[in-house]
Amino acid sequence: MARFLATAYTQGLIDVPISINHRDNTGNPDFLLSFGGTEIGAECVEVVPQEWYAIEAIRRRDFPGAMTFSHRFEPREHVYSKSQKMNIASGSTSGPGWVGDEPEREWANAHAYFVEDKVQKLRKGNYQPLNRVWLVMQDEWRVPVSTVDEKLLALSLLLPMLPNLLSRPSFERIFICSNSILFDIRSTEWNVYPLENWWQ
Repeated sequence: MARFLATAYTQGLIDVPISINHRDNTGNPDFLLSFGGTEIGAECVEVVPQEWYAIEAIRRRDFPGAMTFSHRFEPREHVYSKSQKMNIASGSTSGPGWVGDEPEREWANAHAYFVEDKVQKLRKGNYQPLNRVWLVMQDEWRVPVSTVDEKLLALSLLLPMLPNLLSRPSFERIFICSNSILFDIRSTEWNVYPLENWWQ
């Protein structure tokens, strides 16, 4: 969130002085940003396979020195059995790998899934009574999409999935923090900014 706010300020999306209120109440955005008479809710989500948390917990507990290899995940469902998770956590098995633009397609599908999940909650009445709400996504999806060109390809695959999700009511903007870049997606346009890291 700090890196996002630094980037948003650098790009003129927010102003200072600013008040940032972290809220834990169900039905409210995670943060309330208040500046210059403006209030914007910021809902945050980490785009990461839930199964990976379980695998990492096993690795830390049972195989702290193990090196794990890339595996494929699905955002909607569990892919691996308990024994398979143990094998992944121990580093004794590697995944099938990716071919062509499969990493970018998996990235796009995963992000679309998380956007849809949050948009459905917004349309059910969460995040009211705020008129302006942003969705801030932290990209932790485990695919070999690392260069700027790969990320732009992944974004080009994601954008066609979003028009219905961005039609009102929806988030005013969707931000994706991905390594060193920040995607800023709106219903009519998108931009890419360098992600600020003032603390490096």
